[in-house]
Amino acid sequence: VAAASPVVSRPGVVRSGRLRSRVVAVRAREERTDALGGQDYILSQASGVREELFKGSILGVDADVATGDLRARGEIKQFGDIKDHSSYHIPERFLDRFATHIAKNLLIDGGANLGSVPLILCVWGGKGCGKSFNLELCCKRLGVFPVVVSAGELEDPTAGEPGAMLRRRYLTAGKHMSTSGAPTCLIVNDVDAGVGRFKDDKSTVNNQIAQATLMNLCDEPNRVSVGGEWRSDDRATCRRVPIVVTANDPSVLYAPLTRNGRTDLWMWEPTRGEITKMVHDALDGAPGYGGESDALELVNAFPSQPLDFFGAIRSRCADDAVRRFIARAGLENLSGALCGHRGREGGDPGWSASGPTGMDASPRSLLEAGAEIAREQQNVMDVQLSREYVANWTEGPSAEEIRARRSMERKMADANSAALDAAEEARLASIRARAEEAAARSRSAEARAAEEAARRALAEASRRAKEEGVDLSIAVGASAREPDPEDVEREAMAAEEDVLPWRVIDAIDCYRSLKEDAAVLLDVRPRKDHDREAIKGSLSAPAADLSGGISDRVVTPNLDNMASRVAKLTDKLKGKTVVVVGDGEPYVRDAIRALRETVGEEVAEMRGGQVAWLKYYTPAGKPRPRYVGYGKDNEETFWTASN
Repeated sequence: VAAASPVVSRPGVVRSGRLRSRVVAVRAREERTDALGGQDYILSQASGVREELFKGSILGVDADVATGDLRARGEIKQFGDIKDHSSYHIPERFLDRFATHIAKNLLIDGGANLGSVPLILCVWGGKGCGKSFNLELCCKRLGVFPVVVSAGELEDPTAGEPGAMLRRRYLTAGKHMSTSGAPTCLIVNDVDAGVGRFKDDKSTVNNQIAQATLMNLCDEPNRVSVGGEWRSDDRATCRRVPIVVTANDPSVLYAPLTRNGRTDLWMWEPTRGEITKMVHDALDGAPGYGGESDALELVNAFPSQPLDFFGAIRSRCADDAVRRFIARAGLENLSGALCGHRGREGGDPGWSASGPTGMDASPRSLLEAGAEIAREQQNVMDVQLSREYVANWTEGPSAEEIRARRSMERKMADANSAALDAAEEARLASIRARAEEAAARSRSAEARAAEEAARRALAEASRRAKEEGVDLSIAVGASAREPDPEDVEREAMAAEEDVLPWRVIDAIDCYRSLKEDAAVLLDVRPRKDHDREAIKGSLSAPAADLSGGISDRVVTPNLDNMASRVAKLTDKLKGKTVVVVGDGEPYVRDAIRALRETVGEEVAEMRGGQVAWLKYYTPAGKPRPRYVGYGKDNEETFWTASN
């Protein structure tokens, strides 16, 4: 602070030192032309104050505290979680591919003439095969410092921010390479999940900009700009930074991004031998583990499982040791035992991963843990509760269809597969026979007589041609086109309906009858199905009982229960047409026959049952829009990037 003693600036005028400092500061603000003008502490320095704490002795007012350009941002991954990379096995194929990609790009940056070298290496393959973890191990082994981007960072509420973030991370890696002399790279994990295009989702502006930014980095890897002004001078130049991305399916990416010259596509699918070595190194040293032979036995026991499955097995084997630790510590003292020992006196978790109380990695424990995890995986596939809880589930097959398909696959694998094939062939033959009978009944007598006359004439012509030495055979009524199975099924259904003693009406006619109050819907499905989803206003008279769980559904006919229920609904059914709503099971028509004996002739069947109704109307009875289908035909069902 300037002295407060009076100062004589000119004869007859006396000013204090404090006023003089203010005048100097204002004059400095007017004369200052650098980009950082206007900040108080900068102006105080420009006014002559020497404060090394803020300004520094080398860069002056352009020090790091002012600009932030030299400040470490913490985006370089240091691999603090990988204590000893030598304890993990890196497959030679993976290490060779990664090292070659890094070396080629850095040699190009140094001036070597290697032709067109792709900037991006896309390591893609199935889930859990070790793509990301092997990349980290390779970086640790080779001394490469990566800047990591996750798929979640490729979307942002601000349009254009993911593209700017990619450029900032790229420049950060380049500056670290220039200042430290250590090689760097940019890793983008699960790029297809962040910017890929799937069946029914919508692309966003950020998806387009992120992929366009990667394309631009491939085209000009040494000239990158960040900010509102796109620079083309020497200040925009940077080092060439290799980019490595991981993906499960690169086909969902923008095709020009994955073309040759920009991206080197490499599918990573470890062999059983490579998985065995990686599993061996992960289990080596665990109590009870017997060596590489145990790892080979474990891998052979689960041949279709990826690498992460065996990592989950190792983690599961420590559960018993953790439970024993919880029991020793006590639930009341568990909080202090888990967290109080860090940096506090007297805290001792009593945890030991080895010894008689530690984890057990014996072959028996490993196989038991693997079987338990595999069983849970199968439960997730078989028991899909979303299809039971979400009304009007329209995407893909239902849980019942999936269970039926899996049950059929297991049966086909049994020794009785030949008998099952014969039964299916007999069923199809019956359908075809019924379709032919229906077609024969639909033809008039005159048409059949004309066809028979034509058949005899053609047969006579064939006989004469054969007598003259010409090999000519004429087949009458044959068609080269196979009939559509759906048409055959529809014709067979129509043939069955023709011989039924009651009417079969479609959902549209049922809707009209309900509007005119001329009909009432009687739902004969099991009570559980009716409670889960039913047509508004329909009366429940279950003709079957539903037992078992979701994966072993058993339907047992119970016509007596329906009869007792109908006896209580006599007043509501009187004077109206009773339309039976079913689910296509055989017990439905048995129920209709019983109803005709109880209610009378005014009993009809809804064609297709509940499923046919939901194709045209909602359960509440509201018509669906004409352009909206149901199930696989529903054009209004879209997946978005948010869900």
